[in-house]
Amino acid sequence: MSKSQRERYDSSSASSQSDGDASQDEAPPVTLLVDAPPQSKWMGFITRASWSLVMIFSFLFIVVYLQQAGCAVLVFIIQAAMYGELTQIGKKTHRESELPGFRLLYWWWFFVCSFVVYGSTLEQHFLMHTLRHRLGFKISKHLHFYWLYAFSLYALGLVLFVVSLKKRHYKYQFKRFALCHVVLLLVVTQSAFIVVNMFEGLLWFLLPCALVIANDIWAYIFGFFLGRTPLIRLSPKKTWEGFLGGMLATFFFGFLLSRFFSRFQLMTCPKMGFRLEYWPTCETNPIYTMTTIEEFAGESISNVLPSYLRKLA
Repeated sequence: MSKSQRERYDSSSASSQSDGDASQDEAPPVTLLVDAPPQSKWMGFITRASWSLVMIFSFLFIVVYLQQAGCAVLVFIIQAAMYGELTQIGKKTHRESELPGFRLLYWWWFFVCSFVVYGSTLEQHFLMHTLRHRLGFKISKHLHFYWLYAFSLYALGLVLFVVSLKKRHYKYQFKRFALCHVVLLLVVTQSAFIVVNMFEGLLWFLLPCALVIANDIWAYIFGFFLGRTPLIRLSPKKTWEGFLGGMLATFFFGFLLSRFFSRFQLMTCPKMGFRLEYWPTCETNPIYTMTTIEEFAGESISNVLPSYLRKLA
């Protein structure tokens, strides 16, 4: 092959390779909700709206009728599902099949972490109930040995992990051990803080959840009717119109819902224990009363703001 032929061959192969790379980088076309066929678009809208109403009323039932105890159980179930999903990351089936019983350790660590975190944060609430007539013993007696139990359970998990180690799988097993602990730190610990907050008043649980729901609904509605500018490639059907519309609607509903929920003592009263109280009474915390920006932020900061914002209450 002559020099000119080799140059022509190299240039043609390079151009074909670049065309192949460009075709691979091109994302498949995505039909936005605005441009979707009317029948399928409205069927999807009705389906989504129906399930949204079912989930909203189910959530309100748990919050209002089961209160902190029901909400804590709900958070625990959701965190367990999240932990199960996240521990699937990097899982290799052929290795797991050669390590019988190793996957049970994932849930052992989850149980121990939940025992440690929830037990330490909710100790005062458990002390409000003896449960001797149901369990046959007093919880308060065993809480004195709580950290001994927690240490023993985790030490047992470490022993089981060491016993489960097998040659040719050391690196994989230690990776899974580290992954599980990171997921526990991010999921279980954070969820425990959510549970602690809800005992300071259901408002601190219901309001953030309501704002997330409002943002999702209004972002979908704005994107449904107005969305034409794609937002990110990761989720190609999301649009800038839906993002901005959902953000503004969330600000608006945050102001309305916070004022509405703070009128009910069921939402604002702190609680000790897990008994259901549908008409609690307590002294209203000043944080729930509306005030002017001058009283809240101080005169030096309020003077910088426009006059109509100073009178905001």
